[in-house]
Amino acid sequence: MHPDPPLFGDNAKQRAMVDMWTRRIDIQIGEPTKMFWRHAHPATAALIEQHKVFGESNRTVLARAMQWLDTDLTDDRSFLTGDKFTIADIAAVTVIDFAALIGLDPVAGNPAVEAWHARVSSRPSVSSEPFN
Repeated sequence: MHPDPPLFGDNAKQRAMVDMWTRRIDIQIGEPTKMFWRHAHPATAALIEQHKVFGESNRTVLARAMQWLDTDLTDDRSFLTGDKFTIADIAAVTVIDFAALIGLDPVAGNPAVEAWHARVSSRPSVSSEPFN
C-alpha cells in the first residue's frame, strides 16, 4: 500500500537479500535472546519451568552471534542489506534492543554493530519510547 520507502526491496535480488538478513537476525540473534528470556529471566520464572543453565548458556551464543554480525558489518555499509534501510534493520534493532532490555549486552565490544545501531536508532521512525 505504501511502497516508499521499499522496506522489502525494489527487485527480486534486493527482496532475497532482505529475506536472508531477516532470517539471519531471527535465527542467529533472536533465538539465543528468546532462549535466555524463556529460561533465565526472572520475569518468566512464574510462567514456565525454566532451565537456567541452558538459559544462561545463551549469553555466549548471543555474544558469538554479535561478533559474527560485527565482522560482517566491517565493510562500512550503512544498513544490513547495503545502503537502504529495510525490514531486516527493523528486525535487528528490535531484537537487539529487547536483548538489552532483559539484561543482555549485545552491542558492547562490537564497534561495527555499535555504529550500525546508532545509525538505525537515530532514524525518526525508531523510537525508544515504550508503546502505550
